[in-house]
Parts: sequence; C-alpha cells; structure tokens
Amino acid sequence: MTEQLFVPPATAKGRIRRKRKWISLVTAVLILAAGLGWAVYKVSHTCGWLGSGVYRVGGECVGVTDGSYLFDPAFEQVQRKIAAENAWVRTQPAYVTVALLNPLTATSTSALSTEEILEQLEGAYAAQYQANHTSAVGDSGGPPIQLVLANEGSTEDQWQPVVEQLVEMADQEDNPLVAVAGMGLSIAQTKQGALELSRHNIPMVGAIIAADGFDHNQIPGLIRVSPTSQDYAKSLRGHLNSRNDLRSAILVSDSNSDSNSDSNSDIFTRTLRDALRENMGDLIKFPDQIFTGGGFSTNASPGMFATITPNICAAAAQGLEVILYAGRRGDFDGFLAALENRVCQNTPLTVMTAGIKYDVLTGREQQLRAKNLAVVFSGRTDARGWGLNVPGTPEGYPAFLQAFTEAEFNLGHLEDDRAILTHDAVLTAAKAVRLAAPGASPPGAPVASDVVGQLLNLNSLNSVPGAGGTLSFSFRGQGAGNPQGKPVLVFEFPSSTPSLPQQVGPIYLTP
Repeated sequence: MTEQLFVPPATAKGRIRRKRKWISLVTAVLILAAGLGWAVYKVSHTCGWLGSGVYRVGGECVGVTDGSYLFDPAFEQVQRKIAAENAWVRTQPAYVTVALLNPLTATSTSALSTEEILEQLEGAYAAQYQANHTSAVGDSGGPPIQLVLANEGSTEDQWQPVVEQLVEMADQEDNPLVAVAGMGLSIAQTKQGALELSRHNIPMVGAIIAADGFDHNQIPGLIRVSPTSQDYAKSLRGHLNSRNDLRSAILVSDSNSDSNSDSNSDIFTRTLRDALRENMGDLIKFPDQIFTGGGFSTNASPGMFATITPNICAAAAQGLEVILYAGRRGDFDGFLAALENRVCQNTPLTVMTAGIKYDVLTGREQQLRAKNLAVVFSGRTDARGWGLNVPGTPEGYPAFLQAFTEAEFNLGHLEDDRAILTHDAVLTAAKAVRLAAPGASPPGAPVASDVVGQLLNLNSLNSVPGAGGTLSFSFRGQGAGNPQGKPVLVFEFPSSTPSLPQQVGPIYLTP
C-alpha cells in the first residue's frame, strides 16, 4: 500500500494566504503587461523619438517641441533657427520658456494653411531673437526666452492634452513655462483652452484672435494684440461717415454664426455679424441674407450663393449700395465670384468686410471695375505701405523688418498679417517677463504667476514696440486686455495704385 503524504486541511487563513499570493502574482503580471503595452503604445505613437514631446493622434503629430521635431518640411528653415536659438538659451545661467500655442499642422480641413503657419513661426522667431539680442523689450540682460512650439492639431481638436503639457511645464522648478502666445483662432476650442490656462494662472497673449469676448474680463490672464470685431465695424462705419454716397446696406452672414453657444458656432463671424448690425443698423434697409460657410480652408464655389445674388439684385433695384459681409475668408472668393456673375452688373455695389487679405483681391482689379464692384475692408497691417515708410508706419516696424530680413525669410509673407501679429504677441509676452523679472524670487527668475501680474502693466509707461503698432493695455473698463490706440486700417480695392489696396479715410485707433 502506498503511503500518502499528509495534506493538512485547508484553514481559512491558509486559503487567504494562497489567494493573496495568486492575486499578487496576477497583479504583477498585469502591471508588467500594462507597462509593456504602454511602452509599445508610447513608442508606436511617438513622433520623432522618445522624449520629443510630440505624439501621433488621428494621423497628426501634436504636442510640444523646442523646435527640434519638424512638423512640416516647409518649416525646416525657421524651426532650425528656433532650435538653434533655444540651444543657445539653454547655455545661459537662467532662462524662461514661452510657448507658441497654435495649429502647426495643415490638412484638407485645417484652420490654417501650411504657408499661414509658416508665417506665424517666422514672426515668432523674429520676436524671440529681438527679445534675446536687442533692447526691444527693455534691458537685454533680462532672462532669455526659450520658445517652444505647441501644436494643438490642425483644427485645434487636441487642445486639451497639449494644454495639460503646458500646465506641467509651468509647474516645473527649473526654467518653467511662464507665458503662452498665439492661442489659435476665434473658435470654441481656443476659448476652452484659454479658460483652462487661466484656471492655472498662466498668462496668455493672443495673436490673431479678433472675436469679441477674448479679453481679460472674460478670461483672466488673457490679453491680445489684435483689434476686435467691434473695432473692425467701427472703422468701417468711420469710413462710411466720411462719404455721402453709401447710405443703404444689406447684411450677408454665415449660418455657422447663428448659434449663441460658443461650443458650436464660429465666434468670429458671429461677433462680426453682431458688430456690423450694431454699428450699421440705421443703414441696413433689407432683410439679412444667410449662407452656410464651408469652413476655414474651403474655397467656396459661386454656387453656394446662388439664392443670395438674385435677392441682392432685387434690393439693388430698390437702392441698395453696400453689402456687409460677415463670413470667413475661405468663402469670400466664391462670394465675390458670384457677385461678378450677378444679373444686375450695371448697378455699382460696394462690399464691406473684415478679415480678408490682399491675396484675395490682387489681380482682380480690371474684372472688379468691369463688374461695377468695389471692396472696402478693415485690416490690421499694411506691410506694403509700411515697407515704404508711408505716414502712420508703426515705430516698431523697421526693427521688426530688419530682424525678419536678417533671418532671410520671404518678405512676401508679410503681406498677410499673421507674421506681424504673432511677432507682436511673442514680443508682448517677453516684455511682461522682463517686467516681472526684478520682483521675482529669486530675482531674475519669474514664474507664470509673476508674469500674469504684469500683463496689464504694459501700458503707456511700459508699452510694447509692436510691428503692427505700439501696444498698450489697461485693466480699466470693459474689454480689459484689448490693445489701446492700435491702428485699424481701411482699404479700398480697386485702388488708384495697380495691385495695391489703398488706405482710405481717417485711421481708426482702438479706444
């Protein structure tokens, strides 16, 4: 008979010990598997190399880089310069970090084109170089600026994880993030990202955001270098007041503006529409005309406006003279083409709008004249005129132009206002850093909370020599954080100078 080994009966404690061992073993296996899975995920989703700060989401590389990760081959020259400048900055005893938060990848549905992104990068680098190597923002002995590039996705849909990265950078002890510039466009995602940065007391300087409501009152810690939708409308009204031949208008607006909810509407076109109504209400004699815009980069076909142009001609038969356009730049070309094909071509019409650029109109002078059309638009810069030092050229423009030229960037990129405004946003952030540095603890090493307290001290005593105008901000009254005394220009096309829109009427200055 085979002797059997004695197996003691299972006790409650023994069962618990064995269960704990199994749980520990399974937990360890799961942790190891999860770690391996996360490592595989991280490697497979990282753009460039581990530690680049940039990762792949939905086919786009988003995140934060010091310039060493290349978002697009078209950006190689400017990103190489930013990366080299940052490498020099890191050799200095102390420095701070400023982020350019923007869409930095272009797709078929993106908010910005590759060239528009390039222009903003070039403007940002010119400001970084001026801040680090000239006295543009005060004593050049202040903490140098490291400029990091934060890509929130082509439509800003990845703003949340990128903003989380920036918040972490602001919390780090050494060389922290102290300000964010750029901030994207006047859309809901920009507002959500700005509110989150504001919640963490991180200062922001908007570059091209123009919609009403993007200010220090609505979003504490946010200022901007762009005039507002109200400023655009007031400048256009000032032009009309200087004439006596335009006294009857109709408003054409994008239906994407219709919602009063920031979460599903185009904030810029909505606030521009409302500002035009407020400032031109006594001139609007006909029912509003609505179209559904195709988005940021979509070039609308004339057919999109097939139901509007007959109504415009019907109004023209009753004395219509002015069309107020509250829509995006991407749809304006199609709208203009539809007007050129209207049946009432013998009736002169003037289209008034804001936010478009030279390139939509250049080369169309003869055709516009033949079709009895004129375009009057409100703009933020005049690089062609300022390059010739026309009256009203901003004091800071020559220094910016020198920095831009020495960097060997394409001067044609200045005809769009994005390079100039992004330069001014980064330069404004750098000026706030310099003001904060002496009072920081230790002196010369400010953190974000030090800088946010200096934003509204950028006033007439500490103004910023922006390329688009001398910038001064105030904490008083409604719209705190909007630029004061900034020129808003009105252009008319066709002009007496071939291929050059002509400034008309008195220059409007923001209040």
